[in-house]
Order: sequence, then structure tokens, then C-alpha cells
Amino acid sequence: MVKLIIMCKRKTGLSREEFISHWKNVHASLARQDASFWSRVRGYTQNYCLPDVGLPAAVGVSADKPWDGVVELWFDNAAEMNAAFSGEETVRVLVADHDNFVDSGSLISVLTEENVIAPRSAPPAESGPRKAHMAT
Repeated sequence: MVKLIIMCKRKTGLSREEFISHWKNVHASLARQDASFWSRVRGYTQNYCLPDVGLPAAVGVSADKPWDGVVELWFDNAAEMNAAFSGEETVRVLVADHDNFVDSGSLISVLTEENVIAPRSAPPAESGPRKAHMAT
């Protein structure tokens, strides 16, 4: 399995809220409606970048690159990913929709092989150690 990671900036003139709303409600819906594309997708996660939250310099953040979103798309392999993005409807509708909310010149994409070190976990239960520790 491969994962495509794409970083993007919002289209000039759109607020952060408008960008997220279009991506979440319109673009995601278009992706799901495109049978040729969606049948090849094994996972799809939209990540909305938070405004300046004072990240530590150790993580390599650069203030001159204010990203607005990161998408993660999983496919069985690179050939399936290429096929997913080359369908006529996908190019005409889904890819063309980028112009409605994304600064196309800002896109940075990488194709990766994922190695999960620690899978996502649920937040600790209310009665868990974290709450007990905080109460002391």
C-alpha cells in the first residue's frame, strides 16, 4: 500500500473557514461520487492546518510556509493511484475543483510507504491515570 501526501495553500481571497468548508463539504462529496476514483482509494484523510500555535523550532516549522491543508490518500500501489487520477470524470470534475479552493501553484506532493510506529489511540478515560495525575 502507498500513501499520497499533498500539502496545499488556500486560494487567494478565501478565508480559512471557506477553504475548509469547500474541501470538507464539496470536494469530499465530489470524490465519493466519482466511482472510478473512489473505488481505488483505500483511505482518505483531510488535515486542516491550525493557525500559528507556537510550534517548537525542533519540528522544523517555517513561518514563511503557512500551509492550510494536508491530504492523505491511500492506494494499493502507485499504478492504482495513477489510474485513480487519470479518469476522464476525475480530471474534468474532481481535479478541476481544486481551482475553486486551492492555490494550484502551492501543491507539494510525495508518494510514501507508511510505517506506523504507534497507531492512533483513544483519549484516556476520565478515570484514567491522566486525570488522577492532574488532580494531585
